[in-house]
Amino acid sequence: MIIRWSAFWGFVGVATGAFGAHALKSITTETDINIWNTACRYVLIHAVVLLCVSILYHQKPHPKLKTIAWCFHLGCCIFGGSLWLLVLTSQRWLGAITPMGGLCFLLGWALIFLLPNTEVFRKDENHMNSRE
Repeated sequence: MIIRWSAFWGFVGVATGAFGAHALKSITTETDINIWNTACRYVLIHAVVLLCVSILYHQKPHPKLKTIAWCFHLGCCIFGGSLWLLVLTSQRWLGAITPMGGLCFLLGWALIFLLPNTEVFRKDENHMNSRE
């Protein structure tokens, strides 16, 4: 599931970036292009982070990693989605929704910061002894 989210958001980030670079340049303002590119950049960054979380989850499935993945997935939906819709529809009120996506990103990063204190990174004594 997490790796599919990573692939989905990576695809969307590249596709929207290309659309912005080619289709939007001639029909919108420089400010809107900057808004569009900000959404693309944040989504692509978090697609890569989702890939890293997916790899960790594959090695050691843990509910905290799923929670982190949900935070980043929702962040991409809300942050990127609201900014892209803002540019496409000129509905500036959508900018008020964007910080909720930013909060999802921040929560995901805060949970990563706390991960070393959880069992996700504790050494498995049985696994360690089997190598000897």
